[in-house]
Amino acid sequence: MTFSIVKNVIGDSVLINYTDAYLNNSGLGSPLIKSVNSNLGAGDVTITFNDAAKEITGSGTAFLTDFNAGDIIRIVDSNALDTFSLLTDFIIDSISTDELMIATEKYFGDAGGIPGAVYYTPDNIAVFQDSQGNDKVIIDKDGNIVSVGNASFASGDFIVTTTTLDYIGTATFGDGGTTNYTEISATGDIKPKGSAFLIFEKASGNGIKVDHATPTFGWRDLEGFEFPDPTGGDRPTLSTYSGGEIKENAFGNGDKLRIRYHIPHDYVKGTDVLSHVHWSHNGTAISGNVVFGVTTDYAKGHNQANFGNEKSISITYNTTDISTTPRYRQRIEESVITNDGGSATLIDRGLLEPDGIILVTFEVTTNPTITGGSPNNVFVHRADLHYQSTNIATKDKVGPGFYT
Repeated sequence: MTFSIVKNVIGDSVLINYTDAYLNNSGLGSPLIKSVNSNLGAGDVTITFNDAAKEITGSGTAFLTDFNAGDIIRIVDSNALDTFSLLTDFIIDSISTDELMIATEKYFGDAGGIPGAVYYTPDNIAVFQDSQGNDKVIIDKDGNIVSVGNASFASGDFIVTTTTLDYIGTATFGDGGTTNYTEISATGDIKPKGSAFLIFEKASGNGIKVDHATPTFGWRDLEGFEFPDPTGGDRPTLSTYSGGEIKENAFGNGDKLRIRYHIPHDYVKGTDVLSHVHWSHNGTAISGNVVFGVTTDYAKGHNQANFGNEKSISITYNTTDISTTPRYRQRIEESVITNDGGSATLIDRGLLEPDGIILVTFEVTTNPTITGGSPNNVFVHRADLHYQSTNIATKDKVGPGFYT
């Protein structure tokens, strides 16, 4: 079988890569290279494979042996690059396979500086040069793209379609790293510079999430304005807690705390809100349940809704004994105060939005049995809410069009 593999190529070499697994010493036989254009003189063409080399003359013939499947045969013009030769009707004869890959080492441009040259080597699929003949971008035989020096892409779209794109080093996006740009450092830090900003879509549900494996909006504490009834009989008692200087509110059964919560603009619309209480005791023995009551009322802001729909839940913890509930140990008990659609005891989370107000009356309805302390009631240090945050503000400050 005869293949005409190179015709009218201006350049200094031709690469022939045999990839057929059967092309070994016995399977390949002795392929004949012939019909080299007569304008090449003796020694002008060198045939290289592995570490061996043979020469042919312009009118002569040569038999290639002693190479294996996958070897690259490089036919190199031994003249300098400024003496281009024309290879025509270059034929390989007597090859019993059609698994033949050919890469042509080829330059474009004049014979001087070779502006805009592209060429191939045994180790590289393509090497791109600048107008001065300097190598700038290399695509190696493994498909890796390697930048040599300060190579850059010209204007226009540059699209990479891949599952994973790895970039090693520092990258800049914007005006080229001059004034306004975003830098991603070699350690992965994102650094907007100048007037570059991180800009998010204004719609609800957008923002900054946490956890690479299962991204989600993180939680924040919503700390309300707390006040006991200044004249009522259900106010807690400010009592010595530990050591003499620290005093906290001790809650007897039925003592209450009024709290007002203002929903912030980073609340993730449509997510649940939970009430939780920070508490402890100063006794030397404890047993039985502590029960907290939480009564809520909610209304949207900006003249959209009325208060007047109270809902109540209870939060219960079994203290067991002093080993499970130690003296001075800060505990946090928590329960959800919302759900989807609302109920007799829970607020409809679909109604929650920035600038809404949740009114809360917090009560210790049942104290556990405490001895060895004073006044042998639980101390409530804080009662607040947990909510999920977008970690960004809303586009508008006035509802209901916060996100438009």
